[in-house]
This record gives sequence, C-alpha cells and structure tokens, in this order.
Amino acid sequence: MQFCPQQKKDTCRRLGRGAFSLVEAVLAIGIVSFAMLGVMGLIPVGLSTFRDAMSTTTQSEILSVITAEVLRTDASNLSATNYYFDERGIPVDGQGDQRRVFTASVAAPTDLSPMAAAQRVVIRISSRNQPSLTNTCSVILPKPVDSL
Repeated sequence: MQFCPQQKKDTCRRLGRGAFSLVEAVLAIGIVSFAMLGVMGLIPVGLSTFRDAMSTTTQSEILSVITAEVLRTDASNLSATNYYFDERGIPVDGQGDQRRVFTASVAAPTDLSPMAAAQRVVIRISSRNQPSLTNTCSVILPKPVDSL
C-alpha cells in the first residue's frame, strides 16, 4: 500500500518539469523571428530573379521560332520586319495589341563578305517591361543560288 503515495508524488514531479518556461518560449520566438526576418528580406530578390529567368526563357523560345521561320524562308525574300509576342512567347496581332510584351526586329540579310556564300540576319528582341535590355542574335543563311 505504500506504493500509491510514492507513485503519485513522482507523477506530479514529472508533470511540473514537462513544460517550457517563459524564458525558453521567449528565446525560441526571438530566434524564429530573427530567421524569418532574413527570409522575408530575400523574397524581393527571389521574385526579381524569377522574373528575369522567365523573360530569358521566353526570349529564347521567341528566338527559336523566328530562326526557324527565317531558315524556312528564301533569303532573297527576306526583308526587315517586326514580330510581336505576349509574355508567354505567343505571337500577337501587332504593336497596338495590349498583350504585346516582346518585340522581335529582324534585319534584312547582309553579306558576310563579297566572296562568301552566306548572309547574316540580325534578330533583336526587346521587352516592353525592360526596354533597356535588348538581346541580339545573328543567324547565318546560305545565299540564294541565283546571286552567287
């Protein structure tokens, strides 16, 4: 019969030690808030980097579409023209379209040299959202047979 009072005493003692003290709780909240402050400061940088990566990906897709079209077209029929695309790289009707984000300018072919059997077409892609950033790419085309 003596075991009952002893068992009750140990149970009470264990219950009292199982909780966190106020000092421990305040320290834990302080550490977590300090870490969250750093994470919150990195969110704008991460979003900016994500936007730049999406823009670069879309511009590479636009470049791929235009390069394929330039390669399919006879070089003697190429002239300077503009193509317009939305934020996903899908062609839109024209410059006045509200969805237009990217403008791709294709320059008329120029000879690499008088003796070369190839021409160069310059493609410039600019963004309405970032007008200072323009990507330029050159595509080398064979000259038409009749101009050789």
